[in-house]
Amino acid sequence: MWFPLGANAITKRTTDLEGPAREPLGSSISRGCRTWLASIALVSMLCCLSPAIAQVSQPELPPNTLRCEGFKKTSDGTWYAEKSAPFDIGDAKERSVEQQVIGPGSHKIGGIDLYMLLERKCAGSRG
Repeated sequence: MWFPLGANAITKRTTDLEGPAREPLGSSISRGCRTWLASIALVSMLCCLSPAIAQVSQPELPPNTLRCEGFKKTSDGTWYAEKSAPFDIGDAKERSVEQQVIGPGSHKIGGIDLYMLLERKCAGSRG
């Protein structure tokens, strides 16, 4: 029997020898449905983990006696300390800040960024 040369000839010849094509053994769930189910499972897992991720990104505030009255938020987003009453942050006791601009990372008191503390504690009051 004569077969033409080329890739189609080889494919034709091997399929003839193997017999009819068979479906692979596996689940009775179609491939599209399995993909859909995997997507639902992934989204559900992310929804369950999102509160834990949010808690990691915002650490708990340390005990503090900071009062917002001596601080004002400026138009450029920094805070200005006119004359703050003495305050405690964590282990740092009786601290005060006067006539200073407070930006991100500019003042660390008791290991805490004062700007971050003002943002979380005083942003709603606007001094």
